[in-house]
Amino acid sequence: MRRVTSAHIMPTIVISTRVMGMLIFLFMSFVTVKNSPAPPILPPGPSSFQVTAYAYTPTSCSVTADDLTFPEYNYTTGVPQTSSASVTVNCSNGRGYALYPDNGQNLNVTRRMVYNGSNYLSYGLYKDSGFTQPWTMDVAGQLTGTGIGSVQNLNIYGYLPASQTAVDGVYLDTVTMIVEYTP
Repeated sequence: MRRVTSAHIMPTIVISTRVMGMLIFLFMSFVTVKNSPAPPILPPGPSSFQVTAYAYTPTSCSVTADDLTFPEYNYTTGVPQTSSASVTVNCSNGRGYALYPDNGQNLNVTRRMVYNGSNYLSYGLYKDSGFTQPWTMDVAGQLTGTGIGSVQNLNIYGYLPASQTAVDGVYLDTVTMIVEYTP
């Protein structure tokens, strides 16, 4: 073990910078031991050097959605059924996104739920509770926003038109929610 009896110690230099919201520290310490060569003598006045700091924050978005379940449907009453479900989007802070549903598994002009392979009920998905803004794959039907770095809660609204002839059963469709975001 080597014992240092005296040393010339220069103070630690701490440089900090903010890169994409992350605080980065660069620590530099200089120590000169008695038996080592003397540090170079710098001319009087300020001196400078450049430090390049890098950080990486991944751009990401995720989406989850609850099931959209309509109340019991009776086609003989002439009354449409409505429902809503929660959709959550979580995108990196400041990242623009477009959120939209695909056409489901039973599209034939309109989105449809199927029972027993050959019985269908048409329905629609909407961005608003008044059922005036269809939520579709085309640009006009997409819901756009900007990520805040945490969960954003949205709703999806379903409309099941009245007077569709149906046999008794459980009608299903699977719709995939898609989120596209700017890099």
